[in-house]
Amino acid sequence: TYVNADLPKHKDVTIVVNERNTTKVRDLLESASGCMSFVRWFEGRDDFDPTRSSSRAKIDIVGNDLTVSVDANSSNKWFECAKVSLNFTEDWLKKAHIGITASTGELADNHDVLRLHTYSEQNFANENEEKMFTEKAENLEEALSIKNISEQSNELLTLEEKILRLEKYFYVLIVKIELVEHHMEHSLIDLEEATLHSLKALKEQETLIEKHMKELSRKVSLAEIK
Repeated sequence: TYVNADLPKHKDVTIVVNERNTTKVRDLLESASGCMSFVRWFEGRDDFDPTRSSSRAKIDIVGNDLTVSVDANSSNKWFECAKVSLNFTEDWLKKAHIGITASTGELADNHDVLRLHTYSEQNFANENEEKMFTEKAENLEEALSIKNISEQSNELLTLEEKILRLEKYFYVLIVKIELVEHHMEHSLIDLEEATLHSLKALKEQETLIEKHMKELSRKVSLAEIK
């Protein structure tokens, strides 16, 4: 999502197809399909939350037609980003592999791959993703607000209702622990990256100071000779 001035036709989401006729990145990007989308999250913003701030992408493949859709805010509002026809053999998908990377370059903020699901049937994929999205939203809201669990006094509950309430408390506790773990993991990785960048900058500054010191020492020596 970073705009590289030396690369052509920037797109936040890009479909790069290589038919083994070139190894040059510029040539591949020149004809690549894609779209612009606000999928870049800046963790320095006050409203950034690693448990809520995320984007989703969906790749649908029917025959040799590949379509990429984007849900920029994980709000279940999808839009079609790009569609391409692949000049591959009909059985190419049977031999295909999936590769994922969250690595970045020098300007890395922090890229996390949260999950990956694959499906063989599109209808089942849409239904299952919709169900998962709804359940996740409901579970998250429930975990963040436990008030609705304790509206009724325990004394008025049957044994079965008390067991159900305990199960609910237990589930909410698990969800909250997962949220804390996610937040801590993100914070620790961010701290590690920031420390490495700081150490690199200090090393470069140290090298520069040594260079200046040597140059200064050389000039002093020349002045003494004169």
